[in-house]
Amino acid sequence: MGGEYDESLISSPNNILGLEYTKALLKLNSAIEIFPLKREVNHAEEKLRKGISSAGSIRKAIRAGKKRATKVALPKFVYKDLKGFPEELEKTTLAAAIIKDAEEIAEVPDCTEGLENRIKALLKDNKTLPELLNKVTTRRYTESRIRRILTCNLLGITRPLVVTALNKPLYAKVLATNKSGLELIAEIEKNGNVPLLTRKSDLSKLGKSALAVYDIDVIANELYSLSTDEKINENQMIIAER
Repeated sequence: MGGEYDESLISSPNNILGLEYTKALLKLNSAIEIFPLKREVNHAEEKLRKGISSAGSIRKAIRAGKKRATKVALPKFVYKDLKGFPEELEKTTLAAAIIKDAEEIAEVPDCTEGLENRIKALLKDNKTLPELLNKVTTRRYTESRIRRILTCNLLGITRPLVVTALNKPLYAKVLATNKSGLELIAEIEKNGNVPLLTRKSDLSKLGKSALAVYDIDVIANELYSLSTDEKINENQMIIAER
């Protein structure tokens, strides 16, 4: 960088993400303005705060059955839609790691240096996801990395799939919008360089690689629905009113 700089600019996950967004905007010569916001709390903080709290502290409260306590940290419309903690999904994640052999887990992105053997060995005596994460995590292997490996293993996301996806045109999927956003969606459909999915019929626009990625989206949706007893249509685009 040609001089001194603050190490924290490239050491925290959200700063790294912001930096990558900035690099992409510069590469595209985009007219989008960069507007940095200072993070008020550490992303790993576990204490709920009024107004702004970390996502981890909110998840921890919901896991402990203290959904009501999160009310001070969330917009009303978010609090209204909160569901219970999907514990069954954690059991499913562990089951997938038990079923797959070490060689299969090794095919998952980010699983290197024999991490698959460490995970398999520690699975035997740690029968909850928090216990397993606590044992596998070290200074070298962060909890978020282990979570990614286990989640990719559950969904069948492999290194070859990721490489293909990064080198082929995929799609943009609209999860929700408000009424004024519908006009913007129409503009994106006309001028975008990847297919925009807003309804099931849009799947006909997808190529082979994009369909393989979409199938993973569907599996993730169905597993979440199974663990929460909530039927979620993977093709639904929610029109939000606030």
